[in-house]
Amino acid sequence: MKAHTGGGHRLSILMPIFNEQETVARIVQRILQTTFPIPIELIIVDDHSTDRTFAILKRLGHAPEGMLLKVIRNRVNKGKGACIRQALMHATGTLVVVQDGDLEYDPTDIPALLRPMLAQEAAVVYGSRFLRWRWPAGMSWPNYVANRTLTWLTNRLYGVRLTDMETCYKLLPRDLLRYLRVRADRFEFEPEITAKLARSGVSIVEWPISYHGRTRREGKKIKASDFLIALWVLLRYRVYRSVRFGRAHLTDGLPSVLAHLQHRAVRYQGNELAAMTHAKNYYRSIFEQFRPFLGPRLIEVGAGIGTFSKVLLRMDGISELTLVEPSANLVSRLRRRFGVERRVRICERLEDLQRRAHHADACVAVNVLEHASDDRGMLTSIYQLLRSEGVCLLFVPALPWLFGSLDRVFGHQRRYTARSLRKVLASAGFRRIRIRYFNFPGIMTWFLVSRILRQRRLHAWSVRLYDRYVIPLIAPIERRWAPPIGQSLVAIAHKP
Repeated sequence: MKAHTGGGHRLSILMPIFNEQETVARIVQRILQTTFPIPIELIIVDDHSTDRTFAILKRLGHAPEGMLLKVIRNRVNKGKGACIRQALMHATGTLVVVQDGDLEYDPTDIPALLRPMLAQEAAVVYGSRFLRWRWPAGMSWPNYVANRTLTWLTNRLYGVRLTDMETCYKLLPRDLLRYLRVRADRFEFEPEITAKLARSGVSIVEWPISYHGRTRREGKKIKASDFLIALWVLLRYRVYRSVRFGRAHLTDGLPSVLAHLQHRAVRYQGNELAAMTHAKNYYRSIFEQFRPFLGPRLIEVGAGIGTFSKVLLRMDGISELTLVEPSANLVSRLRRRFGVERRVRICERLEDLQRRAHHADACVAVNVLEHASDDRGMLTSIYQLLRSEGVCLLFVPALPWLFGSLDRVFGHQRRYTARSLRKVLASAGFRRIRIRYFNFPGIMTWFLVSRILRQRRLHAWSVRLYDRYVIPLIAPIERRWAPPIGQSLVAIAHKP
């Protein structure tokens, strides 16, 4: 095994093991022979095996250069989850992954799981047995049905989109696993950690892995009762309004350390941008609100995947459209989409445009300002990019009492009132500020979905239905008569 330096990272492989004398030597040898992109340590916890497993472990000898090896033995049998917690106490790596002591999971798949993590494209990576094959090799039909059922239930309860919740390969930062404070002692470790990650709002990326199942006769230890326990755990953590993380007792949010990890490691991993591609009438209605104030030189802040950018480019007279998008994975998509469009320029930060200050005729930000921790600072940067009499065109979520589960998942810092939005615009230097509410029926749907049902995923079918049957009815009315209240706010602010 050759280990290489990877940005200061080290991987801790946590291996709980019980009565695996036939496979333990081979699985350890396979780990030693695997080439990892970063240094690793292997922490094996023998859960009071009654066969020759521990004797074999004692004969392993010293780890090769670039690798740490620790072997721990329990005096009594505690269970898989308890062994993982015990191994975690000894882990020194920045990243951790669990490896079973049998040969069902191949450790040569782990380097592939590391790629999106080291590229800072994911905070958590699951290795999925169902992405490569519809029916993984050696998996019995009861296990197949159980896995599919538990994954389906996880997706429905927590609004995630997984193909393999019960996978052993879950790669995540060590500090994140510690703060999740997993309590499971046995195989319910898998649903508990997934439920807590989903409740924390941490995005999970899946990567295909290989799998070679075994039978009970060959040593498989999971039982039918573990399926029922997993069901209970999933229901329990969904029904309980508060979940304990680390030293903080939280309802839905992340402790500061998790928020830091997510900000540092995650680029855009949500689904709302893809779902909103179906909202053609919705975006057209926003565009009609902005149209009278658009000029030939535009800046769009938070361009995402370019859905609204495409609407802007259809307008006659647009000579230059600068798209600002801080998420590097979305920037690559924008470049693929608009790479041949001569009028489009793409950059990752507003600061990159400072040398072109006082240049733009209008700056557009649709559902962006609410993400900024310093909204006044963002508006000040926009102000500097506008020419005299330039216009800032904003579309933001309204009504703080509507703030719910979807706002948290989308990374919203706040929802605005007309008064609070006017105040922050004025503090950035804007004048002649005109604000109106938008989408009155959306109040009821958002309150139902985000506050009552607490959904954590925006479904494309619901966006499509609302856009097809509701927006065409209300848009003409709201253009003539501004509603007294609405789901969103439209703001037009001028630079003196």
